[in-house]
Formats: sequence, C-alpha cells, structure tokens
Amino acid sequence: MKLDGFHSSYHINKLKYPTGDFVAYTRAACLKLKLSPSKGIESNAGKLLQNYLPMKQCLMVFIQLRGVLAQCVESLLILDKVLYLQEQLTVQRTQLIQLFQPQVSPRCFAIVAEKR
Repeated sequence: MKLDGFHSSYHINKLKYPTGDFVAYTRAACLKLKLSPSKGIESNAGKLLQNYLPMKQCLMVFIQLRGVLAQCVESLLILDKVLYLQEQLTVQRTQLIQLFQPQVSPRCFAIVAEKR
C-alpha cells in the first residue's frame, strides 16, 4: 500500500552498505525504500549525524535497557491479561502457553481461555 507516494512498510532490517559511513547508509536506505536519494538528503544526513553524535552513549544505554527489560515488561503485561480473564464470570479456564523460546522474542506466550 502506498500513501502519498511512499511505501507503508519502512522496514530496512539489516541493510548492508560497503563504505561504513552514515551518508552511504542513508543513500542505500533510500534506494531500498524506492526513494530517490538527493544531495539534500545526503547533506542533511551528515548534519543529523553530527548533531546527535554526542547522544550516542545515551542511545546505546537505552537500547541495552530495553533489551534487558523487554522480557520482564512483556511478562507483566501478559500476566495482567491472564488475571483479567480469570476475573471474568464468562471465562471458565485460562492457560498460558509458551510457543517458543524467550530468546527469540519476549512475546513468546499465548493466552488460551475457555468460555463457560
């Protein structure tokens, strides 16, 4: 699906770029997203990198915290959903089933509920 000429899916995933610089990455990302790279994008990418380079350490800490806490937060959310279902009079039984290993994704559980 396209909106205003842009693709609705902007997943770049593990985009490989040969030179290892941010401007080259921006150019490769534009090509993968089927956008035409321009000199304006390249110059802005360089400026953005310079502006936010001092925040690199904070961003790295945030990414690490997110990775460490993801399983805990996801477990709390799914437990809350299970407890909510158990409180309902229309639900006879609930089960929490692990679909795959949590190392793959913190969203590795499924809730199965049986109506009365």
